[in-house]
Amino acid sequence: MMQRTFMGVEVVACVVVQQSLTRSPPLLADRPLAHLHLKWCHSAVPFNSVLDLFFFATCDPGDGCLIPAPYFPAFDNDMNIRNEVAPLPVQPKDTHTYIPTIAEMDAAVDEAAKRNVRARVLLITNPGNPLGTLYPEATLKELLLWAVRREMHVLSDEIYANSKFGTSEDEFVSLEKVAQNAVEEKLLSPEMVAEFVHTAYGMSKDFGMNGFRVGCLHTKNGDLLNLWQNMGMFAAVSNDTQHALAVMLQDDTFVDFYVEENKRRLKNSYNLLTSAFTSVKLNYMPACAAMFCWLDLRSLLTECTFEAERALWKEILEDCKVLLTPGEACHYAEPGFFRVCYASMPPEHLQVACTRLTSFVEKKRRKRKLSSA
Repeated sequence: MMQRTFMGVEVVACVVVQQSLTRSPPLLADRPLAHLHLKWCHSAVPFNSVLDLFFFATCDPGDGCLIPAPYFPAFDNDMNIRNEVAPLPVQPKDTHTYIPTIAEMDAAVDEAAKRNVRARVLLITNPGNPLGTLYPEATLKELLLWAVRREMHVLSDEIYANSKFGTSEDEFVSLEKVAQNAVEEKLLSPEMVAEFVHTAYGMSKDFGMNGFRVGCLHTKNGDLLNLWQNMGMFAAVSNDTQHALAVMLQDDTFVDFYVEENKRRLKNSYNLLTSAFTSVKLNYMPACAAMFCWLDLRSLLTECTFEAERALWKEILEDCKVLLTPGEACHYAEPGFFRVCYASMPPEHLQVACTRLTSFVEKKRRKRKLSSA
């Protein structure tokens, strides 16, 4: 136990491995649990402390982290405030999937090098925020091989792993599974995977437990293990919190019910939201997981600039009392896109927000039509 003093109590690490990461087939349930041994699972409070410690260990000040755009705005703080790691957004040209190609990844590395920034980490969020989509297993494999062969760390943020609610050709596949398959296919060595492949999970999203402030990192990297034992004391999860989580996660009946009920409610809220968008012919990125919708409001911009995007964001906030996340904050290159978060309210409140937003859209269109007449 003393060896894990600041890495998380063993029972919690074990339960998180067995329950949170293997709960919904076909996550990791088809793999031996030996690949997810508790000695490689380390907790920290909160989830962004996991990321902060990870970047502290893997990067030097001035290094960069590749992130496919659009991405979660708070990642900038996680990597930059203390560790001075530069975010390197990768802008995919494919706006149907928003999946970057290897050529686009290479170009991002080369562009960073011109500014004397070493791309040290590739950060993937799967399922995605703000898109609410899943990476195909083939894409994860391609990105993994590309990064590890460059001796680049790959961190997969899988905090929404148990929140797939919609129909999709793709199921959630953890990077751990993709990496293990690559080893079995002799595409990567076990040593390379141990050094460069890492996954992160937390209780804030799938289980709605933001206030408990619990995240965990799964890694086989020896240096990271040593760092966590020494630095984990600054971000340790209290034992009573860990005990409470262990009791909850070991209740299979409750967890099975909760995960399925959460998916059902997410799907209902998503359908309510997108039906409203469809009713006024607004385009959006079809989602199947997490709690986000990527909304296209380019048609409402006065001009194609981020200044116009900010003005529209402010107008929606003031007129509708609806708070969206502008695409600029998500580091997306084209103005006019917004992230919609729809899971923090009951359906009747969401309906009010949808009614306000659709009325706003129709009003804007009428004004534009009159002004152009």
